[in-house]
Amino acid sequence: MCEGGSTTGLTTHLRTIHKIDLKKIREERNPKRENDIGIGNQSKIDGFFSPRTKKPLDEVVSTLVAKDGLTFNIFEKSEELRASLKARGYIIPKTAKSFKKLTIDYSKKVRQHQKQVIKGLVAKGERFCTTFDEWTSLRNRRYINLILHGKDSEIWNLGMIRIRKSLTSEKCLELVEKRLQKYDLSMKKHIICIFTDGTSVMTKITKIGPAYQQLCYAHGIQLAVIDVLYKKQKKNDAATANETPESDDSNSDSDMELDNEDGETDSDEEIDVDAKDVVETANDADNANDDDAEDFNGIVVVDDSLEDTSAELSEDLKPIIDKVRKIVKTFRNSPKKTKNFRGT
Repeated sequence: MCEGGSTTGLTTHLRTIHKIDLKKIREERNPKRENDIGIGNQSKIDGFFSPRTKKPLDEVVSTLVAKDGLTFNIFEKSEELRASLKARGYIIPKTAKSFKKLTIDYSKKVRQHQKQVIKGLVAKGERFCTTFDEWTSLRNRRYINLILHGKDSEIWNLGMIRIRKSLTSEKCLELVEKRLQKYDLSMKKHIICIFTDGTSVMTKITKIGPAYQQLCYAHGIQLAVIDVLYKKQKKNDAATANETPESDDSNSDSDMELDNEDGETDSDEEIDVDAKDVVETANDADNANDDDAEDFNGIVVVDDSLEDTSAELSEDLKPIIDKVRKIVKTFRNSPKKTKNFRGT
């Protein structure tokens, strides 16, 4: 606005012609409060910003650990991270153990809230689907991760179930049923369908399980490609490859016994780690070496179809694939050739 100018004519025009009352709109957005300190009717600057809601510290820390993969040692040693949290008004714990306890306590709150929500949906007569698969932590400890699906794309992660020794289809179904019971759910009454990959252990669940089963399309496509590209193994080799190896946990069983929600210690083949699943992941990253830390994504997926790295390519396709690999290797090892090929 130029010196000596006035906007009275403009506001009058908006009010009379376009029915836009700027004064009324301003008052609705920034209602005057008795304790406001200002000059006349002038609004305070914070009135032009939306109120900022502050998340609890345990929620912030748990999100950074579970979603972003930060370790507890980082919270203790990183000056920049601690300074940013302090700038947001949080009182920061001093040790990594304190952050670990903060995360475990918050996970218990989340589990309790999940149980209440699921219990309310069951009371309304709703049914669910489940997705579960096997994966291995950086410490080479095997788990089943169980996901519960509701209608309207609702998803609940029911945590990880520790696997000891070999995992058969019957044992897999038993472990899943035990975890569902903690949420007052039953495979027969409340689960309509289960989603799994196409490994032999999972496909057998269709015959012994009470629910319908949907196999993963992506895994099916992967198996089809491998079946075309690679030679078929002999029956004896295939049977050996499909066997699930037993975990050698004889030296670490006592270390992995975790307290369950009732304060008791599980000593059988299944260990409840739903309150401490993300904690082990964070500890794994703390104890990993530099090379492992660069590839850390929270989990290491076990793909049974790719365990045998000695599989031979099909004789018909091997010359073509070798040629493609040679070309790729040439450009990968030479930035100059890659630049000339792209023309940039």
